[in-house]
Amino acid sequence: MRPHSTARDEVEACGAAHDAMVATVASAVHDAMSALSVIKATAQHLRQLNQAGSAATYSVDVNRRLELIESAVDRAVASLSGLTQLGRTGRLPPSRSRVDLAALLRRTVRDEQELADDHLIRIVNCPAVLEGPWDGDRLWRLLSNLIGNAIKYSARGQPVDVALDAELDANGQWAVLTVADHGIGIPSTDIPFVFKPFQRGSNVGSIDGSGLGLACVWQIIKEFDGRLCLTSEEGSGTCVTVRLPYGKRPGME
Repeated sequence: MRPHSTARDEVEACGAAHDAMVATVASAVHDAMSALSVIKATAQHLRQLNQAGSAATYSVDVNRRLELIESAVDRAVASLSGLTQLGRTGRLPPSRSRVDLAALLRRTVRDEQELADDHLIRIVNCPAVLEGPWDGDRLWRLLSNLIGNAIKYSARGQPVDVALDAELDANGQWAVLTVADHGIGIPSTDIPFVFKPFQRGSNVGSIDGSGLGLACVWQIIKEFDGRLCLTSEEGSGTCVTVRLPYGKRPGME
């Protein structure tokens, strides 16, 4: 007969595996829904252009919007493919390569700005290149969730500020991403819970949302052994800082 502690450990391990699977499924569904939202918003915009725009303007904007549609579909397919893999093996396969986070940030801001006519997304700092051993799809999810949340919970006309920098400390090299808004903020009593699936601030009112965006962000950060800091004041805005390791300190083994 197995010792009681071993049986308990197995139960805890099963529970942890189940929680991880639920979180991953929720993340994939959220990503697919976000991509479908892009497709819907882009289709609506194209319809408006067709009704009101000149032929030249329409042609340029149509090409850009078609790129957004294609990108959104690719993201949805990747999320659903990962969900299929999860069902077969119980885990998602690792996928890391050299990814330029700076280029990905600029592209994501451009795409999000196309969909946010009532907000200005400002890149206040960004190096020319910042490469690391990351998964590009997961980084895109992280960026789009953070920027999308900042826009969603900000009033019309309020800016969203995004910054990226590289830092070196005793533990190695870090990519430091900051997304700051001037929106409704998060009540202090809610902050410990907003990174859990299906949890939202108690002050969101009628603003649509699933409570999965920040949970997805936290899951991705943990996959990269990163760090996260959130500061917020209700009624004044929120600032999220993400630190992702991408290299050891010179001289470290």
